[in-house]
Amino acid sequence: MKVLFVTSAKTWGGVKSWMVRVMGAMSQKKVETVLLARGPEDFLDKAKEAGATVYPVRFGMDYAPWAVFKAVRMLRRLQPDVIITNISKEVRTYGVAARFLDIPVVARLGLAGDLPDNRRIRFDYRQLVRAAIVPSQSIKDGIPPHLLTPDKIRVIHNGIALSDKTASPGSTGVPVRLVYAGKISERKGVSFLCRAVRCLLEKGEALEFDLAGEGELLASLRTEYASFPGIRFHGHVSDLTYLLTHSHIGVMHSSYEGFPNTLLEYMAAGLAVITTPVDGIPEMIRPEQEGLFTPYGDEEAIFATLSRLIRAPEERLRLGRAARMRIETDFEISRQTDKIISYLKEVIAA
Repeated sequence: MKVLFVTSAKTWGGVKSWMVRVMGAMSQKKVETVLLARGPEDFLDKAKEAGATVYPVRFGMDYAPWAVFKAVRMLRRLQPDVIITNISKEVRTYGVAARFLDIPVVARLGLAGDLPDNRRIRFDYRQLVRAAIVPSQSIKDGIPPHLLTPDKIRVIHNGIALSDKTASPGSTGVPVRLVYAGKISERKGVSFLCRAVRCLLEKGEALEFDLAGEGELLASLRTEYASFPGIRFHGHVSDLTYLLTHSHIGVMHSSYEGFPNTLLEYMAAGLAVITTPVDGIPEMIRPEQEGLFTPYGDEEAIFATLSRLIRAPEERLRLGRAARMRIETDFEISRQTDKIISYLKEVIAA
């Protein structure tokens, strides 16, 4: 089987991380993978490292005849058995071309909100997309059935590989280290996290907070917290291994999510996790078992929960061990990729 991944997204995101992991696992299972994408460069490099054949491409205007003609030529050259898309733009070129050539298109949707209910979306997902993969039941439940009927949507949770490099969340050394990885944005609740950490630092807690990522709030927050050496903004970090394995607690405070890869990374590293109980997150973390929940925007709850874990190394260790075990039993990438391959074969045969 040859699987073609197509993404026109310009920046890193959750689906691109998913693609790299799945391409790597498929390559290990002798499934041929090909990627068509326009960047960024580090994403193309990661895909090559994962074993995919990579072609940088331009997508052109939606439904443009010349763009569709180029896509038809590329598909005839590559001859994939199935195509996996990321966002709607590539459906409007490669999806149209695939329809001409009778190649099934499977949309990988990271959020129900990726499908606004308008005329274009209705045409794309009724006429050009044969099936969809979503990472959580909450996303499937949020997709209007007149866009994609439930029988065309398969829930397959994201996965991640376990490595031997893990954190020591129960270590009693000071300072206690927090890590956040993701977009520095209001939706991710980064301002709330920083204010809670600042209050803890002002009360004399031995605490350090490392933030990896870029976003619209990065410059302003760097300026606001420049006088707090315990709060460090690293910008984009391509390899999170060092930050994860030298931290005790992984935090994420999003107002909405799909099935976030960042939390899987925290869990695989054996970190104690503090997050919000929104959308697909309760499908991966059970409260008081693999992590602790705080309501979005509740700075007092963030402060109280951080205070609790800072003073409880044994609880951090318990949560971190349970989180890593949950990855091993339910979200290991090889097992999840087997489910994807099986579903793609169903779609091809239909």
